[in-house]
Amino acid sequence: MPALTFLNLAGRAARRSRPRFDPPPFWIGESGPEFASVWFPTGGCAWDFRGYCAACNFGHPSRPSATRTLEGVALGLSALPEIPRVLWISSFNVLHDKEVSPLVREQLYRLVAATTCEVVMSESHPSTVTVEAVAACVKWLEGKTFAIEVGAESMNDFIRTWCVHKDFETSEVERAISAAHSAGAQCHLNLMVGAAFLTEAEAVDYAVSSTEQAFNAGADGVVLFPCRVKEHTLLHWLCERNLSAPPSLCALSEVLLRVDPRLLKNISISWLTSKPHPGRPNDSQPMVHHSSPQVVMGAFAEFDRSREVRELESLRTDAVYQKWLDTLRNPGDLLPQRLATAFKRVADELLPTGWWNAHGVAVLAGMTADWEAKNIP
Repeated sequence: MPALTFLNLAGRAARRSRPRFDPPPFWIGESGPEFASVWFPTGGCAWDFRGYCAACNFGHPSRPSATRTLEGVALGLSALPEIPRVLWISSFNVLHDKEVSPLVREQLYRLVAATTCEVVMSESHPSTVTVEAVAACVKWLEGKTFAIEVGAESMNDFIRTWCVHKDFETSEVERAISAAHSAGAQCHLNLMVGAAFLTEAEAVDYAVSSTEQAFNAGADGVVLFPCRVKEHTLLHWLCERNLSAPPSLCALSEVLLRVDPRLLKNISISWLTSKPHPGRPNDSQPMVHHSSPQVVMGAFAEFDRSREVRELESLRTDAVYQKWLDTLRNPGDLLPQRLATAFKRVADELLPTGWWNAHGVAVLAGMTADWEAKNIP
């Protein structure tokens, strides 16, 4: 049995009790003259149902008809107070033919083409980003800029596989970027600050290196977001048992302060607060290590507006923030040791009796081999 089957089984077990729900006709996440997001209904994320993604949970929706999906797009567009310059319109993996059929995809982008927006953004798994699929979307959008967002989460293969639990290589992300560009589109990468099992120091270091590697790979932009703990996920299960903990929201500030300043103009931030999306599980707000959390949120808002970090730099003068910074100097146990301890507990409590005795050695051997081969800073 492949070692990574363990994480798939654990991911499905952690989501076992989440309720089904009927998706609403549409969901507007944000709305303004510069940017708005519209979600349309689909049957959910295929990767989620296979057990991937330790931190992700957008619920388990029933599958709507193609007609209802397209009606949701039309209703969502008409419900916007104004059409923004940049329109994010998607639902999980818009280039996955079973999630959004090519016929539905064509019709929804033709609806968007009739609006006055200038840039259209949609999300996709890198495996479905092909020249053919992206070129078709570019054609249907009739001259608008098309941008694909890819949930890479990390540019470190070991972290993405064993902590985030997304089973694809950085080479696949690089191929997706190249395919998007060849088809006349942009490609932006979503990168998570933190992941299951990481210390706060690791969360900052890996996010900084991943951001710089993303741009070196040709990404047009990077979206940084804090690791959030949502119900019915493996991460939530781990945090309940003190086997993992999300980083402070201040870790995101440190990433922005430590990354190459020349990259800031193409970095945006997201998910600073909970989003009430359909099927949303309860999720916990990250800790904010500052004497005034409102000041921290204000500094992020200023960065979002200006792409300048002066307000973020001023956070370091706060005594609470300084004390938190001091804790980043404690390296803790090596990551593989933390993983080994947690994995046995996961198997013993979530998987059938005897599973770890039968397969634990193979899981740890696979993890150790990957650490030696793939943990490239």
